[in-house]
Amino acid sequence: MLPTYNDEDIIEEVIQHLISQEIPLVVLENGSTDGTYKICEKYIDKGILKLEQFKSESFHLDTNLRMLYDMALLQSPDWVIRSDSDEFLESGIKGVTLKETITQADKENYNLIQFDWFDFYMTDDDVQTAKSIKEKFPYYTFVGDFNYRTWKVFPGIRIGDASGHYPIFPYGKKYKISPRKNILRHYPLRSKQHSIRKMKERNRGKTINDEESGINAHYRSVLKQDFSQAINHKLLSKYEEDGKWDYKIKLTLYSGKHIPEKKEIFTDEGNLRKRPKTPLEYRLALTEKEEQLSKLRKKLGIGYRAKRVGLNKVRKIIGKKEHDI
Repeated sequence: MLPTYNDEDIIEEVIQHLISQEIPLVVLENGSTDGTYKICEKYIDKGILKLEQFKSESFHLDTNLRMLYDMALLQSPDWVIRSDSDEFLESGIKGVTLKETITQADKENYNLIQFDWFDFYMTDDDVQTAKSIKEKFPYYTFVGDFNYRTWKVFPGIRIGDASGHYPIFPYGKKYKISPRKNILRHYPLRSKQHSIRKMKERNRGKTINDEESGINAHYRSVLKQDFSQAINHKLLSKYEEDGKWDYKIKLTLYSGKHIPEKKEIFTDEGNLRKRPKTPLEYRLALTEKEEQLSKLRKKLGIGYRAKRVGLNKVRKIIGKKEHDI
């Protein structure tokens, strides 16, 4: 499953990489204004099984992931991989493809594969003449392993509720996570122009129940930290294409955002510690809160002539902040 939007500088390399990993693709193109769609068209029936274009005024991560998953299920897969358009998923073992790691995990009765996540940045020592993104940007930092991008397909799986970091298995189905983690190389910012544009595009949409004005709000700190400029390469680690990774977190554009560990998400028995609500459950919870607030207004004698003013009065009276209510 590959979503993409305005990625003409990297999308072809990502597609070629996944094909080399023996992974056929379904691609959802989100109405790019550059040459992304035409690049994807070249690979129809040459690695891409299905290409769909979905244009919208705003971007909703949850909706896009669910559309992609529907596209994937129509291909009757045994396993599914979710890859973003600015990253390369690999086994981490020379000469071993993603398909082979999945096959092995399946034989060992696992149903979920985790990835170690590395961010590559623009630096003052990049190989500007290189055509390959991976060759151009060799400096990186470890971010974490909060990515469970490959899972065995069975009925009842939900995708999108956890921002695509892991699938939601139905009640009673245990998560059996392979102890062998794969590698995720992420290239979030690839030029000054790309960085500025990405900040604007990040504000195109929301995730479910997200009160921020755009998805992944942590990206907003990037320009303030000036990550859009080349940084000192000595602050990072250099990857030599030798399979040896530095697991120290040196720099991050996710400042202030906690990256959960596996034990914070899954129990030892293979259950979720906290199950994300469905859209219906969010709506029911919101309705319940609105009913409670209505009763509280009535009890305090607050009218309905201005809902926002009424809310502020309620907050002042009971001494609570908005998110507490």
